[in-house]
Amino acid sequence: MLAKETDRKRALGIVGSPRRGGNTEILVDEVLRGAEEAGAQVEKVILSELDIAPCQACGRCASTGECAQRDDMPALLEQMRCSQVWVLGTPVYFGGPTAQFKAFLDRWYGAKQMAFAGQRAILVIPMGEPDKSYANCALETLRAALAYLKIEPFAAVVAPGIWEPGEVCEHTAILATAHCLGREAVESDLSRAQEGVGEAEPPFSEPDASGEATIWINDLFTMIGPRLVITGAPIPLPQKQEVLIGRAKPGVIPRPDIDLAVHGGDQAGVSRHHARLSRGLGCWMLEDLNSTNGTFINSKQVLPGQQISVHTGDVIRFGTLTVIFYE
Repeated sequence: MLAKETDRKRALGIVGSPRRGGNTEILVDEVLRGAEEAGAQVEKVILSELDIAPCQACGRCASTGECAQRDDMPALLEQMRCSQVWVLGTPVYFGGPTAQFKAFLDRWYGAKQMAFAGQRAILVIPMGEPDKSYANCALETLRAALAYLKIEPFAAVVAPGIWEPGEVCEHTAILATAHCLGREAVESDLSRAQEGVGEAEPPFSEPDASGEATIWINDLFTMIGPRLVITGAPIPLPQKQEVLIGRAKPGVIPRPDIDLAVHGGDQAGVSRHHARLSRGLGCWMLEDLNSTNGTFINSKQVLPGQQISVHTGDVIRFGTLTVIFYE
């Protein structure tokens, strides 16, 4: 049942695994937890507990605009229409999505395509196979279905080598990615932070500063070397002892090694020279450069001039722009 209308964003989790409390549901819950922390109203449905009949290819939806089936699918489509963020979760079964999830996707054929304009979809795909390419068929199936509704995937969490129930809980980096994406899907189009951030520098609007980047995460878990991940977009760190992070502007030197302007840094209050990553003895060290809106590691503020070690899975926030560190 739909919740009462509010001004808050809605995030809807759709779990295609028939195994309750399994890795798919755990990851979907983690994305929803991030979305809820960002202020969204969250809901979750379990496809195996709904009555969703397979498409009969009768053509009635094309002629009348309504499906001939009388089941739970129309109500679910209405929940989807009212939810700005979708979290679509399915494990890989025989190379593709589960039977429950495939039946659900097939019924999108009768949906009104333009009713879903502007929605964001996060794909969650755990699997037992260690080779991430084993998820390609499931990913392509979901991409094709989303394309039919004119929706671009926001990001994906592909978790290979996850077999036993609850095993994903041992993979903190994957959980951190899922949580971060939930927050980013809700927050990334906000012009200002909702809390914890002071007055930012005036937004830089010169032609070379593009808007927020929402890039498909095809190579997150196969990419080698230290990197930051923003909305699923891996950003490799240059091979330097010190890496300057901030927002580039013509005439302002030194130019940051990592320019966060193209990832929403203007709106998130990232300073021109915001922070510095330095190679320490056996780890990387993060230092705030007296930024306007602060630098945080796992919600703890890094004071200016203080150097704090960072490790794989740490969630770093520059102003309100959240990234995850991997090494």
